Amino acid sequence: MRIRSIFKFLPPVLEYNQMDIPVEEFLTPTRVVILLKDPNGELNATVAEGDKVKTGQRLASDINNSGAISSVTGEVKELSSLLGARGESFTAVAIENQGNDEWDSSIIPDKDYLSKPPEELRNKLSEFDWFLMPEEGQIDTVIVNAFDSEPIVAISQPILTENSSDIQAGLAACQHVFGASRVILAAPEHLQGLAREVASDGVTVSTLKPVYPNGHPHLLVHKVIGKEVPEGGTPEDIGVLVISLEKLIAMLRLLRDGKPQIEKVLTVAGKGIPSPRVLKVRLGTLVSDILSHCGVTIDDRDRLIIGGPMRGTAYFSSDYPITEHSDAIIVQDATEIIEVTDNPCVNCGECVRVCPVHIQPHLLGRYSEFGLFLETRRYEIDACIECGLCAYVCTARRPTLQYIQFAKDMIIKEEERLKEAELQQAEEEETIRKEEETIE
Repeated sequence: MRIRSIFKFLPPVLEYNQMDIPVEEFLTPTRVVILLKDPNGELNATVAEGDKVKTGQRLASDINNSGAISSVTGEVKELSSLLGARGESFTAVAIENQGNDEWDSSIIPDKDYLSKPPEELRNKLSEFDWFLMPEEGQIDTVIVNAFDSEPIVAISQPILTENSSDIQAGLAACQHVFGASRVILAAPEHLQGLAREVASDGVTVSTLKPVYPNGHPHLLVHKVIGKEVPEGGTPEDIGVLVISLEKLIAMLRLLRDGKPQIEKVLTVAGKGIPSPRVLKVRLGTLVSDILSHCGVTIDDRDRLIIGGPMRGTAYFSSDYPITEHSDAIIVQDATEIIEVTDNPCVNCGECVRVCPVHIQPHLLGRYSEFGLFLETRRYEIDACIECGLCAYVCTARRPTLQYIQFAKDMIIKEEERLKEAELQQAEEEETIRKEEETIE
């Protein structure tokens, strides 16, 4: 929903979805594809084609994939290379689902988990690549985020409605596991009643207007407790841990039941769907299978988006698996797509006005467009939270968000190149020094 002041003095307002949509289950895919990170071209997979795997079984032993587990019981059919939407390198493990779950032998429930030392519980979470697990005392505040990630996405309200007992237990676990002096449940105003019902003793409920991007972790920290996340940093850097409702429940079930996360709740919207649907699926389920289940067909020039309308990514194929970060699947009809352009910036100032972190997106876009990536640091590119509002309001229809994301990716690559060059130079200097010592 877009609202403008008649005199255009106010920025546009995008509201989060306020519909209470029941969760449908689609938990029996014929196959799943689990992505293993492969950043350096090296993979320590613990499975091979033809291996039998059980639900909850680890698929790799390297530190980059400590959270990669099988979401079904079945047979590994194929290991293949796959590129992500932003050039990430993955190994895709395709598993044929046998239809019934046999949990891995490592899955051991622990009903008395709250009697265990916090450090032991944090170590267990770290084993599954959870958070940037801090040492005890470094986290002062835990904020449980009951906002959805974007407009149209509608998963927090049904999770809050259908999992009240687990949320209460999860909030209590947060107090014990992280040793935080305060735990806050942050929710949009229309969920205030539900939030207060599930808040356990010692948990504070904080409500904000259901306006995007109030639910972004960086903004949430500022609006709820008045702290600012440092440029290029994370909430953990200032002693704050922000965790979603879905992740809170997954954390509880890992500590209490021993079961890692194998499911994802997501919203499906767009072409062929009169109103958004909320589905619970297995991690690794192919987007094509979900769309087929919903009766959606993708035609030529339609656009497939994984994620929300503001920050989601367009994909060229529906044969891509759902990950823990996939909050939505949106299909845009070809006739409804607003095409971006390479028109020059017209200096209207709309993106500057709407930016929630008060930087200058138009300049970041220009520098990125012409390959001057390091120059974007002068204009605080690391402070950008990639909310997408700049592209949404752009009069010239420039892909401002994508320019900024591209610049960030290229800066990382350049810094890695410079680091490698410095290491190589240091090695060469050390070799020369040793040769000189030998001659002497």
